[in-house]
Amino acid sequence: MSQGERDAVLKAQLSLLAEENRRLRREYRRIRQARYRQTAVGLAALGALSIIAALIFVDVRDVLIAIGAIGLFGGLLVYYLTPESVVPASVGELTYATMADSIASIADNLGLRDITIYTADTDTISLFIPQPSASSIPDANDGPIVTDAEHRGLIITATGDALLGELSASISGILSDIPVILADQLAEGAVETLELAMQIDPEADDDRITFAISGSAIGGLHRVDHPLVSTLAAGIARGLDQPVGVEVHEHDDARYDWLVTCWIGVDVAKPFPPNID
Repeated sequence: MSQGERDAVLKAQLSLLAEENRRLRREYRRIRQARYRQTAVGLAALGALSIIAALIFVDVRDVLIAIGAIGLFGGLLVYYLTPESVVPASVGELTYATMADSIASIADNLGLRDITIYTADTDTISLFIPQPSASSIPDANDGPIVTDAEHRGLIITATGDALLGELSASISGILSDIPVILADQLAEGAVETLELAMQIDPEADDDRITFAISGSAIGGLHRVDHPLVSTLAAGIARGLDQPVGVEVHEHDDARYDWLVTCWIGVDVAKPFPPNID
């Protein structure tokens, strides 16, 4: 099979995987909404029965009216506040693991480097995995498989692209361009809004932001384009408008499980991770 044929097959596999992931998300959202609404109907029915019973059993009328009010109010809350995109950790882990394995297999077949770089343009935040010969980052529209010699590699939409949108909504869509403030925004949003980890403590320097993380909701962070890592790196790329390279290490501190270092302004043509004095 020629290189062109292999590239075509890999592109088709990526397209099918993306479509299947979208279908699974839509179906799960539909089922979860149906369950919440069934619960809302049950609460409302309990409330209505309690109100009716209050008309009959005068001695316990006050109690039944209170139960009825709670049931009706609870039913309304559950119905109108039904979450549209909450996914159990087990479902998220299984879905992500499939995607990560597929991307890792494609990267291995293409002989790509074991590094990930996140970049932001006007519309999209992309993940770029370069070949050793690459010397620059390609445009997102050139992907997913880029064969030009100067920036050969794989470039796809980052998982964190959509997740960052959810996180940004919780802070009115304003990401700071000051690293220390941006780091706090992303850490708080990933824990409080996205619930991707139990605790994240950031530390910002001029050339990097490091996140100490415990209680990941979706397994090990060392895998390619992990949702939590991707969101943090995507936020830095967007907020600072610079390419971001990522290092992930298990942490031996009792308080934290992982250390994620996001290097700011990386250059594909230079050694990565950067040398530290």
